[in-house]
Amino acid sequence: MWQMATDLPVVSIIVPLHNAEKYVRAAVRSIIDQKDVDLRTVELCVHDDASRDDSMRALLAAIDEYDVRGTLHGVAVSRSDVQGGCGAARNRAVAASSGRVLVFADSDDVMHPHRLANQVPLCLMHKNALVGANFERDPIGSTPRYESYHARLTTENLLAHAFRDCALVMPTVACHRAVLDKVGGFSEGDKVAEDLILVYEHLKHGGRLIKIPRVLVTYRYHDGMCSLLLTRQYLLRIRVKAFEALVLRFVEPSVPFLIWGAGRDGKNVFHALSAEGQARVLAFLDVDPRKIANTLFGKPVRLFSSLSGACFVGACVSLDRTDGAFERNVASLSHCLVPGVNLFYLI
Repeated sequence: MWQMATDLPVVSIIVPLHNAEKYVRAAVRSIIDQKDVDLRTVELCVHDDASRDDSMRALLAAIDEYDVRGTLHGVAVSRSDVQGGCGAARNRAVAASSGRVLVFADSDDVMHPHRLANQVPLCLMHKNALVGANFERDPIGSTPRYESYHARLTTENLLAHAFRDCALVMPTVACHRAVLDKVGGFSEGDKVAEDLILVYEHLKHGGRLIKIPRVLVTYRYHDGMCSLLLTRQYLLRIRVKAFEALVLRFVEPSVPFLIWGAGRDGKNVFHALSAEGQARVLAFLDVDPRKIANTLFGKPVRLFSSLSGACFVGACVSLDRTDGAFERNVASLSHCLVPGVNLFYLI
């Protein structure tokens, strides 16, 4: 267990609050219920982003009910009358905090009892890392493929999947304050993928991604989730732009860049590439005999098994949609494709 070396808290729990009247009580209770932690080293920082329901009343009631002010090092609560988005709310809460470790929690989610005990020591040890964890969904079975996919991600394969989705789910993330200082905080605005952008800014600054293979958060799924407001096209543009900036631009021009998937997803990724990125595409790969030997955007479509020698591949085939055929095809090319090195998943 960590100890206080000064009169400042070690841990700041950062909570953006927006229309979470039904959930915030359980979120606060989960903080007080942390195990193997000296709660006097922990502070709670909440910013209400112009909630239209009784979220603030419910929050303050829970703080009183669980004697949060008497149990934690401190509590900071603030509010905006104009909605600025989740990124802005997190930034305001961070600005009011003083802990060395920032633990990001959502007002509609629940931390499991050993979350802080698992994550905080790693953040103190790895001051240049975002440290995430596994989660469980509530209601159970609401997003089975999403939950199963993230459960399979490990520290070792996060980079290979970082441009397919947000590799670390933000309500499971913690980090040393130095990480956020380096990237300048979260992007602000309505309908902004602030979590995804933060991960890419972190990688841009040479940061690491670490995943604890343990469920540490109950991540609620409901109609009011901010992430449901973001379109697939918007998210794809962000991911592909980051892929070009963080990976593709460092690939030697002599190494052929190929897009695996000549269907809708491969086409969408090609359209999302910059003109320079499109010019880098040598060919598409596929398994459909009807597509092989044809052209797409002036690029040949080749059989995936034709790969050999040096190459660089962006995979645009949905995982878990082919009864394992795509995954087996990838495994058959392990002699020339290494995930996170010259194979990156984009869809």
